[in-house]
Amino acid sequence: MSKKLNTYLKGDVLEEKSFELFSQMLSDDRFYVPGKSSKIFRKQKYYSKDREADIIFDMAIETTFQGAETYSLLTLFECKNYDNSVQVGDVESFSDRVKQVGGHKAIMVTTSPFQKSALKIAQTRKIGIVRITSNNEIEWINHRQDAKDYAGKSEYQEELICGEKPIQTPVLITLDGTAFTSIQDLFMFLGVTDQYFPPLKDLKIEYKSDAEIEERITELNFNHCYDHYKLNIEKLCGRISEMYDADIRFDEAGVFQGAVIGKIEYDPLAIYINPNLVKDSPRWRFTLAHEIGHLVLHGSVLKKYLAVSSDNDELEIMSPGISADVLKRMEIQANKFASLLLMPSLYFEKAVNNYFKRESITKGFIYWDHQIQNAKLALTLLAELETIFGVSKEAAKVNLKQRGFLKGGSDGSVADHLRNISFRNEKQSPF
Repeated sequence: MSKKLNTYLKGDVLEEKSFELFSQMLSDDRFYVPGKSSKIFRKQKYYSKDREADIIFDMAIETTFQGAETYSLLTLFECKNYDNSVQVGDVESFSDRVKQVGGHKAIMVTTSPFQKSALKIAQTRKIGIVRITSNNEIEWINHRQDAKDYAGKSEYQEELICGEKPIQTPVLITLDGTAFTSIQDLFMFLGVTDQYFPPLKDLKIEYKSDAEIEERITELNFNHCYDHYKLNIEKLCGRISEMYDADIRFDEAGVFQGAVIGKIEYDPLAIYINPNLVKDSPRWRFTLAHEIGHLVLHGSVLKKYLAVSSDNDELEIMSPGISADVLKRMEIQANKFASLLLMPSLYFEKAVNNYFKRESITKGFIYWDHQIQNAKLALTLLAELETIFGVSKEAAKVNLKQRGFLKGGSDGSVADHLRNISFRNEKQSPF
Protein backbone atom coordinates (compact mmCIF):
# COMPACT_ATOMS: atom_id res chain seq x y z
CA MET A 1 0.00 0.00 0.00
CA SER A 2 1.29 3.44 -0.89
CA LYS A 3 2.38 5.67 1.95
CA LYS A 4 -0.09 8.32 0.82
CA LEU A 5 -3.08 5.96 0.95
CA ASN A 6 -1.90 4.35 4.16
CA THR A 7 -1.71 7.78 5.81
CA TYR A 8 -5.10 8.80 4.46
CA LEU A 9 -6.91 5.75 5.75
CA LYS A 10 -5.35 5.62 9.17
CA GLY A 11 -7.44 5.50 12.30
CA ASP A 12 -10.50 7.65 12.49
CA VAL A 13 -10.36 8.67 8.84
CA LEU A 14 -11.25 5.14 7.74
CA GLU A 15 -13.97 4.94 10.35
CA GLU A 16 -15.39 8.33 9.40
CA LYS A 17 -15.44 7.50 5.72
CA SER A 18 -17.08 4.14 6.36
CA PHE A 19 -19.72 5.82 8.50
CA GLU A 20 -20.36 8.48 5.87
CA LEU A 21 -20.81 5.99 3.05
CA PHE A 22 -23.00 3.57 4.97
CA SER A 23 -25.12 6.48 6.20
CA GLN A 24 -25.63 7.65 2.62
CA MET A 25 -26.59 4.17 1.49
CA LEU A 26 -29.18 3.88 4.25
CA SER A 27 -30.53 7.33 3.41
CA ASP A 28 -30.84 6.36 -0.27
CA ASP A 29 -32.37 3.00 0.70
CA ARG A 30 -29.60 1.17 -1.15
CA PHE A 31 -28.30 -0.99 1.67
CA TYR A 32 -29.18 -4.63 2.35
CA VAL A 33 -31.77 -3.59 4.95
CA PRO A 34 -34.47 -0.93 4.52
CA GLY A 35 -33.09 2.50 5.34
CA LYS A 36 -36.26 3.67 7.07
CA SER A 37 -36.05 0.74 9.48
CA SER A 38 -32.34 1.13 10.24
CA LYS A 39 -30.16 3.46 12.26
CA ILE A 40 -26.40 3.79 12.07
CA PHE A 41 -24.12 4.72 14.99
CA ARG A 42 -20.48 5.42 15.72
CA LYS A 43 -18.89 4.41 19.00
CA GLN A 44 -22.14 2.80 20.10
CA LYS A 45 -22.25 0.98 23.45
CA TYR A 46 -23.81 -2.46 23.96
CA TYR A 47 -24.07 -4.22 27.30
CA SER A 48 -22.12 -7.41 27.92
CA LYS A 49 -23.42 -9.73 30.62
CA ASP A 50 -20.06 -11.48 30.75
CA ARG A 51 -18.26 -8.24 31.56
CA GLU A 52 -21.16 -6.58 33.33
CA ALA A 53 -20.15 -3.51 31.40
CA ASP A 54 -20.65 -1.87 28.03
CA ILE A 55 -18.57 -2.67 24.95
CA ILE A 56 -18.01 0.11 22.43
CA PHE A 57 -17.98 -0.74 18.68
CA ASP A 58 -16.53 1.43 15.94
CA MET A 59 -19.74 1.32 13.98
CA ALA A 60 -23.13 -0.36 14.31
CA ILE A 61 -26.30 -0.60 12.26
CA GLU A 62 -29.53 -1.43 14.07
CA THR A 63 -32.45 -2.62 11.98
CA THR A 64 -35.91 -2.80 13.53
CA PHE A 65 -38.50 -4.78 11.60
CA GLN A 66 -42.18 -3.88 11.61
CA GLY A 67 -43.90 -4.66 14.88
CA ALA A 68 -40.69 -5.11 16.87
CA GLU A 69 -40.00 -2.95 19.93
CA THR A 70 -36.22 -3.21 19.66
CA TYR A 71 -33.78 -3.86 16.84
CA SER A 72 -34.17 -7.17 15.02
CA LEU A 73 -30.77 -7.24 13.31
CA LEU A 74 -27.50 -5.86 14.66
CA THR A 75 -24.52 -5.45 12.32
CA LEU A 76 -21.25 -4.58 14.06
CA PHE A 77 -18.06 -3.27 12.46
CA GLU A 78 -14.40 -3.14 13.43
CA CYS A 79 -12.83 -0.38 11.33
CA LYS A 80 -9.11 -0.43 12.01
CA ASN A 81 -5.98 0.37 10.08
CA TYR A 82 -3.45 -2.07 11.51
CA ASP A 83 0.23 -1.24 11.21
CA ASN A 84 1.00 -4.94 10.90
CA SER A 85 -0.83 -7.98 9.59
CA VAL A 86 -4.15 -8.81 11.23
CA GLN A 87 -3.44 -11.44 13.89
CA VAL A 88 -5.49 -14.34 15.17
CA GLY A 89 -6.02 -12.48 18.43
CA ASP A 90 -7.53 -9.48 16.61
CA VAL A 91 -10.17 -11.67 14.97
CA GLU A 92 -10.89 -13.69 18.10
CA SER A 93 -11.23 -10.56 20.21
CA PHE A 94 -13.68 -8.96 17.79
CA SER A 95 -15.65 -12.19 17.45
CA ASP A 96 -15.94 -12.60 21.22
CA ARG A 97 -17.09 -9.02 21.71
CA VAL A 98 -19.77 -9.36 19.03
CA LYS A 99 -21.00 -12.58 20.63
CA GLN A 100 -21.13 -11.05 24.09
CA VAL A 101 -23.54 -8.33 23.01
CA GLY A 102 -25.70 -10.54 20.78
CA GLY A 103 -24.60 -9.13 17.42
CA HIS A 104 -25.97 -10.86 14.33
CA LYS A 105 -23.47 -9.84 11.63
CA ALA A 106 -19.80 -9.02 12.12
CA ILE A 107 -17.53 -7.27 9.60
CA MET A 108 -13.83 -6.42 9.96
CA VAL A 109 -12.56 -3.54 7.83
CA THR A 110 -8.80 -3.11 7.51
CA THR A 111 -6.12 -1.86 5.14
CA SER A 112 -3.62 -4.58 6.03
CA PRO A 113 -3.22 -8.23 5.00
CA PHE A 114 -4.44 -11.03 7.26
CA GLN A 115 -2.33 -13.78 8.70
CA LYS A 116 -3.43 -17.09 7.21
CA SER A 117 -4.39 -18.36 10.63
CA ALA A 118 -6.45 -15.20 11.24
CA LEU A 119 -8.24 -15.77 7.95
CA LYS A 120 -9.10 -19.33 8.96
CA ILE A 121 -10.57 -18.13 12.26
CA ALA A 122 -12.62 -15.48 10.48
CA GLN A 123 -14.01 -18.04 8.07
CA THR A 124 -14.83 -20.49 10.84
CA ARG A 125 -16.61 -17.85 12.88
CA LYS A 126 -18.44 -16.38 9.87
CA ILE A 127 -16.85 -12.97 10.19
CA GLY A 128 -16.86 -10.92 7.02
CA ILE A 129 -13.51 -9.49 5.99
CA VAL A 130 -13.14 -6.27 4.04
CA ARG A 131 -9.63 -5.48 2.94
CA ILE A 132 -9.10 -2.03 1.45
CA THR A 133 -6.42 -2.59 -1.16
CA SER A 134 -3.77 -0.53 -2.84
CA ASN A 135 -6.12 1.11 -5.31
CA ASN A 136 -6.97 4.62 -4.15
CA GLU A 137 -10.74 4.15 -4.46
CA ILE A 138 -11.99 5.36 -1.12
CA GLU A 139 -15.69 5.00 -2.00
CA TRP A 140 -15.33 1.26 -1.76
CA ILE A 141 -18.84 0.70 -0.39
CA ASN A 142 -20.43 1.51 -3.73
CA HIS A 143 -17.96 -0.45 -5.82
CA ARG A 144 -19.12 -3.69 -7.41
CA GLN A 145 -17.29 -6.07 -9.70
CA ASP A 146 -17.96 -9.51 -11.10
CA ALA A 147 -16.63 -11.88 -8.44
CA LYS A 148 -16.74 -14.97 -10.65
CA ASP A 149 -12.96 -14.84 -11.09
CA TYR A 150 -12.53 -15.22 -7.34
CA ALA A 151 -15.33 -17.58 -6.31
CA GLY A 152 -14.34 -21.14 -5.57
CA LYS A 153 -10.60 -20.50 -5.76
CA SER A 154 -9.64 -20.81 -2.13
CA GLU A 155 -5.88 -20.62 -2.70
CA TYR A 156 -6.23 -17.50 -4.79
CA GLN A 157 -8.57 -15.96 -2.22
CA GLU A 158 -6.06 -16.67 0.51
CA GLU A 159 -3.29 -15.03 -1.50
CA LEU A 160 -5.38 -11.91 -2.02
CA ILE A 161 -6.40 -11.61 1.60
CA CYS A 162 -3.11 -12.59 3.22
CA GLY A 163 -0.47 -11.58 0.69
CA GLU A 164 1.41 -8.34 0.27
CA LYS A 165 0.98 -8.34 -3.52
CA PRO A 166 -1.15 -5.41 -4.82
CA ILE A 167 -4.72 -6.39 -5.65
CA GLN A 168 -6.57 -5.04 -8.67
CA THR A 169 -10.02 -4.98 -7.12
CA PRO A 170 -10.46 -2.20 -4.51
CA VAL A 171 -12.26 -4.49 -2.06
CA LEU A 172 -12.06 -8.19 -1.41
CA ILE A 173 -14.29 -9.87 1.15
CA THR A 174 -14.17 -13.51 2.14
CA LEU A 175 -16.55 -15.61 4.17
CA ASP A 176 -16.93 -19.38 4.38
CA GLY A 177 -14.40 -19.83 1.60
CA THR A 178 -16.33 -17.68 -0.86
CA ALA A 179 -14.94 -14.40 -2.16
CA PHE A 180 -16.90 -11.22 -2.83
CA THR A 181 -16.01 -7.79 -4.13
CA SER A 182 -18.67 -5.77 -2.32
CA ILE A 183 -20.51 -5.59 0.98
CA GLN A 184 -23.78 -6.07 -0.92
CA ASP A 185 -22.63 -9.38 -2.41
CA LEU A 186 -21.55 -10.54 1.03
CA PHE A 187 -24.97 -9.95 2.56
CA MET A 188 -26.73 -11.54 -0.38
CA PHE A 189 -24.59 -14.62 0.35
CA LEU A 190 -25.54 -14.46 4.02
CA GLY A 191 -29.19 -14.53 3.03
CA VAL A 192 -30.20 -11.25 4.65
CA THR A 193 -31.06 -9.77 1.26
CA ASP A 194 -31.76 -11.06 -2.23
CA GLN A 195 -31.22 -7.89 -4.20
CA TYR A 196 -29.03 -4.83 -4.54
CA PHE A 197 -30.05 -1.45 -5.92
CA PRO A 198 -27.16 0.70 -7.12
CA PRO A 199 -27.70 4.45 -7.57
CA LEU A 200 -29.67 5.22 -10.74
CA LYS A 201 -26.58 6.79 -12.31
CA ASP A 202 -24.73 3.48 -11.78
CA LEU A 203 -27.55 1.33 -13.17
CA LYS A 204 -26.34 -1.37 -15.55
CA ILE A 205 -28.31 -3.32 -18.12
CA GLU A 206 -26.70 -6.57 -19.16
CA TYR A 207 -25.99 -7.24 -22.82
CA LYS A 208 -28.48 -9.50 -24.59
CA SER A 209 -27.87 -11.03 -27.98
CA ASP A 210 -30.57 -11.20 -30.64
CA ALA A 211 -30.86 -14.93 -29.94
CA GLU A 212 -31.40 -14.30 -26.22
CA ILE A 213 -34.12 -11.72 -26.92
CA GLU A 214 -35.84 -14.07 -29.35
CA GLU A 215 -35.63 -16.86 -26.78
CA ARG A 216 -37.32 -14.59 -24.24
CA ILE A 217 -40.14 -13.91 -26.70
CA THR A 218 -40.51 -17.65 -27.29
CA GLU A 219 -40.80 -18.22 -23.54
CA LEU A 220 -43.75 -15.82 -23.42
CA ASN A 221 -45.69 -18.12 -25.79
CA PHE A 222 -47.34 -15.63 -28.13
CA ASN A 223 -48.12 -18.30 -30.77
CA HIS A 224 -51.88 -17.85 -30.54
CA CYS A 225 -51.50 -14.08 -30.98
CA TYR A 226 -50.80 -14.30 -34.74
CA ASP A 227 -53.34 -14.39 -37.56
CA HIS A 228 -51.34 -16.19 -40.25
CA TYR A 229 -48.10 -14.17 -40.02
CA LYS A 230 -49.47 -10.90 -38.66
CA LEU A 231 -49.49 -10.11 -34.95
CA ASN A 232 -53.03 -9.60 -33.67
CA ILE A 233 -52.79 -6.62 -31.30
CA GLU A 234 -55.98 -7.43 -29.41
CA LYS A 235 -54.76 -10.95 -28.65
CA LEU A 236 -51.31 -9.61 -27.74
CA CYS A 237 -52.77 -7.11 -25.24
CA GLY A 238 -54.83 -9.87 -23.69
CA ARG A 239 -51.74 -12.02 -23.25
CA ILE A 240 -49.70 -9.19 -21.72
CA SER A 241 -52.54 -8.23 -19.37
CA GLU A 242 -52.85 -11.84 -18.30
CA MET A 243 -49.13 -12.34 -17.67
CA TYR A 244 -48.23 -9.00 -16.11
CA ASP A 245 -51.56 -7.80 -14.69
CA ALA A 246 -51.11 -4.68 -16.80
CA ASP A 247 -53.62 -2.32 -18.41
CA ILE A 248 -52.87 -1.28 -21.99
CA ARG A 249 -54.51 1.99 -22.98
CA PHE A 250 -54.72 3.72 -26.36
CA ASP A 251 -57.10 6.62 -25.70
CA GLU A 252 -55.58 8.51 -22.76
CA ALA A 253 -54.48 11.74 -24.44
CA GLY A 254 -54.23 13.59 -21.13
CA VAL A 255 -51.24 11.56 -19.91
CA PHE A 256 -48.97 12.68 -22.76
CA GLN A 257 -46.87 15.81 -22.93
CA GLY A 258 -44.40 17.06 -25.50
CA ALA A 259 -42.92 14.44 -27.83
CA VAL A 260 -43.86 11.41 -25.71
CA ILE A 261 -45.60 8.67 -27.73
CA GLY A 262 -45.32 5.70 -25.37
CA LYS A 263 -44.99 5.26 -21.63
CA ILE A 264 -45.18 2.74 -18.82
CA GLU A 265 -46.51 3.47 -15.35
CA TYR A 266 -45.32 0.91 -12.80
CA ASP A 267 -47.75 1.26 -9.90
CA PRO A 268 -50.30 0.20 -10.93
CA LEU A 269 -48.78 -1.25 -14.07
CA ALA A 270 -50.09 0.28 -17.29
CA ILE A 271 -48.82 0.85 -20.84
CA TYR A 272 -50.00 3.95 -22.69
CA ILE A 273 -49.74 4.62 -26.44
CA ASN A 274 -50.32 8.17 -27.66
CA PRO A 275 -53.77 8.34 -29.34
CA ASN A 276 -52.36 10.79 -31.89
CA LEU A 277 -50.70 7.83 -33.58
CA VAL A 278 -52.91 6.29 -36.27
CA LYS A 279 -54.36 3.12 -34.82
CA ASP A 280 -52.95 -0.08 -36.30
CA SER A 281 -50.46 1.88 -38.42
CA PRO A 282 -46.89 0.51 -38.56
CA ARG A 283 -45.72 3.30 -36.22
CA TRP A 284 -48.51 2.57 -33.72
CA ARG A 285 -47.82 -1.17 -33.78
CA PHE A 286 -44.05 -0.77 -33.43
CA THR A 287 -44.44 1.70 -30.54
CA LEU A 288 -46.62 -0.76 -28.62
CA ALA A 289 -44.21 -3.64 -29.28
CA HIS A 290 -41.32 -1.39 -28.19
CA GLU A 291 -43.00 -0.54 -24.87
CA ILE A 292 -43.78 -4.20 -24.26
CA GLY A 293 -40.10 -4.87 -24.93
CA HIS A 294 -39.16 -2.45 -22.15
CA LEU A 295 -41.67 -4.11 -19.82
CA VAL A 296 -40.39 -7.62 -20.51
CA LEU A 297 -36.66 -6.88 -20.68
CA HIS A 298 -36.26 -3.92 -18.30
CA GLY A 299 -39.44 -3.53 -16.26
CA SER A 300 -38.20 -5.43 -13.22
CA VAL A 301 -35.25 -3.02 -12.99
CA LEU A 302 -36.90 0.25 -13.98
CA LYS A 303 -39.81 -0.12 -11.56
CA LYS A 304 -37.35 -0.03 -8.64
CA TYR A 305 -36.28 3.48 -9.62
CA LEU A 306 -38.99 5.11 -11.73
CA ALA A 307 -42.71 5.64 -11.28
CA VAL A 308 -42.97 6.19 -15.05
CA SER A 309 -40.71 5.52 -18.03
CA SER A 310 -41.48 7.42 -21.23
CA ASP A 311 -40.30 7.18 -24.85
CA ASN A 312 -40.22 10.19 -27.17
CA ASP A 313 -41.10 10.21 -30.87
CA GLU A 314 -37.67 8.76 -31.64
CA LEU A 315 -38.44 5.89 -29.24
CA GLU A 316 -35.75 6.96 -26.79
CA ILE A 317 -36.33 6.73 -23.03
CA MET A 318 -36.55 10.15 -21.41
CA SER A 319 -34.75 9.78 -18.08
CA PRO A 320 -31.88 12.16 -17.25
CA GLY A 321 -30.87 10.01 -14.27
CA ILE A 322 -29.79 7.06 -16.42
CA SER A 323 -26.44 7.09 -18.21
CA ALA A 324 -26.41 7.55 -21.99
CA ASP A 325 -24.80 4.15 -22.53
CA VAL A 326 -27.52 2.37 -20.53
CA LEU A 327 -30.28 4.28 -22.32
CA LYS A 328 -28.79 3.33 -25.69
CA ARG A 329 -28.55 -0.33 -24.72
CA MET A 330 -32.16 -0.41 -23.51
CA GLU A 331 -33.42 1.19 -26.73
CA ILE A 332 -31.46 -1.21 -28.92
CA GLN A 333 -32.88 -4.15 -26.98
CA ALA A 334 -36.45 -2.83 -27.02
CA ASN A 335 -36.22 -2.18 -30.78
CA LYS A 336 -34.92 -5.68 -31.40
CA PHE A 337 -37.67 -7.12 -29.21
CA ALA A 338 -40.30 -5.16 -31.19
CA SER A 339 -38.84 -6.27 -34.51
CA LEU A 340 -38.77 -9.94 -33.51
CA LEU A 341 -42.25 -9.77 -31.98
CA LEU A 342 -43.75 -8.21 -35.10
CA MET A 343 -41.64 -10.24 -37.54
CA PRO A 344 -40.88 -13.62 -35.94
CA SER A 345 -37.90 -15.32 -37.58
CA LEU A 346 -39.84 -18.37 -38.77
CA TYR A 347 -42.67 -16.37 -40.35
CA PHE A 348 -40.36 -13.72 -41.77
CA GLU A 349 -38.05 -16.20 -43.45
CA LYS A 350 -41.02 -18.08 -44.93
CA ALA A 351 -42.47 -14.86 -46.37
CA VAL A 352 -39.14 -13.85 -47.91
CA ASN A 353 -38.43 -17.31 -49.33
CA ASN A 354 -41.91 -17.43 -50.87
CA TYR A 355 -41.15 -14.13 -52.62
CA PHE A 356 -37.75 -15.35 -53.78
CA LYS A 357 -39.31 -18.51 -55.18
CA ARG A 358 -42.00 -16.55 -56.99
CA GLU A 359 -39.47 -14.14 -58.50
CA SER A 360 -36.96 -16.92 -59.30
CA ILE A 361 -34.30 -15.44 -57.02
CA THR A 362 -31.97 -18.39 -56.44
CA LYS A 363 -28.95 -16.81 -54.75
CA GLY A 364 -30.83 -16.25 -51.48
CA PHE A 365 -30.63 -12.47 -51.43
CA ILE A 366 -31.33 -9.32 -53.44
CA TYR A 367 -28.40 -7.11 -54.33
CA TRP A 368 -29.81 -3.60 -54.19
CA ASP A 369 -27.69 -1.44 -56.45
CA HIS A 370 -28.36 1.30 -58.99
CA GLN A 371 -30.04 -1.02 -61.44
CA ILE A 372 -33.74 -0.25 -61.68
CA GLN A 373 -34.77 -3.90 -61.82
CA ASN A 374 -32.95 -4.77 -58.59
CA ALA A 375 -34.43 -1.73 -56.86
CA LYS A 376 -37.89 -2.78 -58.00
CA LEU A 377 -37.39 -6.29 -56.61
CA ALA A 378 -36.30 -4.89 -53.25
CA LEU A 379 -39.05 -2.28 -53.03
CA THR A 380 -41.75 -4.73 -54.06
CA LEU A 381 -40.57 -7.16 -51.37
CA LEU A 382 -40.65 -4.37 -48.78
CA ALA A 383 -44.22 -3.50 -49.78
CA GLU A 384 -45.28 -7.12 -49.37
CA LEU A 385 -43.63 -7.41 -45.97
CA GLU A 386 -45.31 -4.18 -44.87
CA THR A 387 -48.70 -5.69 -45.69
CA ILE A 388 -47.99 -9.14 -44.29
CA PHE A 389 -46.55 -8.05 -40.94
CA GLY A 390 -48.02 -4.57 -40.44
CA VAL A 391 -44.59 -2.95 -40.16
CA SER A 392 -42.98 -0.03 -41.96
CA LYS A 393 -40.83 -0.58 -45.03
CA GLU A 394 -37.89 0.80 -43.07
CA ALA A 395 -38.35 -1.79 -40.30
CA ALA A 396 -38.65 -4.54 -42.89
CA LYS A 397 -35.51 -3.32 -44.66
CA VAL A 398 -33.47 -3.37 -41.45
CA ASN A 399 -34.63 -6.92 -40.76
CA LEU A 400 -33.79 -8.03 -44.31
CA LYS A 401 -30.28 -6.62 -44.10
CA GLN A 402 -29.60 -8.09 -40.68
CA ARG A 403 -30.66 -11.53 -41.91
CA GLY A 404 -28.61 -11.32 -45.11
CA PHE A 405 -31.60 -11.22 -47.47
CA LEU A 406 -30.70 -7.74 -48.69
CA LYS A 407 -27.21 -6.63 -49.66
CA GLY A 408 -25.47 -3.85 -51.49
CA GLY A 409 -25.74 -0.08 -51.49
CA SER A 410 -29.15 0.17 -49.84
CA ASP A 411 -28.21 2.33 -46.87
CA GLY A 412 -30.47 5.21 -47.86
CA SER A 413 -34.07 5.39 -46.74
CA VAL A 414 -36.81 3.69 -48.70
CA ALA A 415 -38.25 7.12 -49.50
CA ASP A 416 -34.90 8.16 -51.01
CA HIS A 417 -34.87 5.12 -53.25
CA LEU A 418 -38.44 5.78 -54.36
CA ARG A 419 -37.54 9.37 -55.22
CA ASN A 420 -34.51 8.14 -57.12
CA ILE A 421 -36.65 5.83 -59.22
CA SER A 422 -39.10 8.67 -59.92
CA PHE A 423 -36.23 10.98 -60.87
CA ARG A 424 -34.99 8.45 -63.39
CA ASN A 425 -38.36 8.65 -65.14
CA GLU A 426 -39.75 5.28 -64.21
CA LYS A 427 -43.29 5.38 -65.46
CA GLN A 428 -44.69 2.81 -63.12
CA SER A 429 -44.30 2.47 -59.41
CA PRO A 430 -43.58 -1.05 -58.17
CA PHE A 431 -46.57 -0.51 -55.89
